[in-house]
Amino acid sequence: MSRILVVEDDASFRGVIKKLLENAGYAISEAGDGKEAQGILALEDFDLVVSDIRMPNLNGIELLHWIKKTKPGPVILMTGFSEITETGEAIELGADGFIPKPFKKEDLLTQIRVALGEPAASDAPSAGGQPATAKTDGESEFMKIPIEDFVSGAKIPYNIFLKLPSGQVVKIAYKGEDISLDRIKAYKTRGLNNLWLKKEDFGEYVGMNLKIARRLGQASFISKEKKRNFLRHTGEVILEKLYVDHASREDFDDVKDYTKSVLSVISEHDDIFNLLDLLNEHADHLYAHSVAVSMYS
Repeated sequence: MSRILVVEDDASFRGVIKKLLENAGYAISEAGDGKEAQGILALEDFDLVVSDIRMPNLNGIELLHWIKKTKPGPVILMTGFSEITETGEAIELGADGFIPKPFKKEDLLTQIRVALGEPAASDAPSAGGQPATAKTDGESEFMKIPIEDFVSGAKIPYNIFLKLPSGQVVKIAYKGEDISLDRIKAYKTRGLNNLWLKKEDFGEYVGMNLKIARRLGQASFISKEKKRNFLRHTGEVILEKLYVDHASREDFDDVKDYTKSVLSVISEHDDIFNLLDLLNEHADHLYAHSVAVSMYS
């Protein structure tokens, strides 16, 4: 039976993790912070340490540093969204996995099995079929969305990930969860520029953007600047999909819908249409056509 030390300053949350892991067949010891964990680790051996990052006395990063220097062994860090950028330092120190708070039972158990070198449980896949932390090249499995333009609704219909500079991908939101604007702003202030979706979910995101784009022309209460910004983002999302995937009939239909939406918004600008009319009267039709196409593009 593998022995795991759970380090978490919230006693009730620590108790939940303890019960969950004991039910999964692990022997669990507890520590209320990094300092207490140091004392326990000095006296006992464990197969794995699962630690929170933000704790009093000695935080999870400091504990990880101490473990790797004095008593090397696998460490999984639990991280809230406010500490997400600290995972970069933790990766450099040799953390063996990350689990975002709040997490699902299956994701935690998947991370533990990977860290302990145990076979994956066939009846307990992680949410979205993906461990909470994974290596990726950013193009084969995942596709990016600029965080500046992320469209957040009441409930997102897909899992959302962040990609760290090391190539590690951390799940930050589950399908059906909400990512608030405050949370998005917090990621931006920490220098994270993109969110990532699983490739199979990206098409659904494109479809959601196109549905919104179709309604923009009739939405008089939305400013022209906001409409332009959203259409720019939708265009970038479609280009990202075409760049990574081969163009399909569905992609062609998406581009057609997008073009109609752009035309609808352009039609609100009388100055653009007046300029097109003037170009139409130009004696050199080839030159006028070229300029008009450039302008339209």
